[in-house]
Amino acid sequence: MNKVVANAAEALADVVANNQTVAVGGFGLCGIPEALIDALKDTGVTGLTCISNLFSSLAQTPRLSQTKKRDMA
Repeated sequence: MNKVVANAAEALADVVANNQTVAVGGFGLCGIPEALIDALKDTGVTGLTCISNLFSSLAQTPRLSQTKKRDMA
């Protein structure tokens, strides 16, 4: 099974749906999955709950107007 994809949008295809909970990784401002967050925004899903272990990772999620809640674990 080949799990390599060309881009973040392809990685999210047929995976995301409304009202899901999404864990956002990263450490400080490096390692934040910015391309994935941007691709998630472009999907148009709504009602997302975003969870991260660091506030700096969650700081990127305001770009997601679809986010209903952000929590730090």
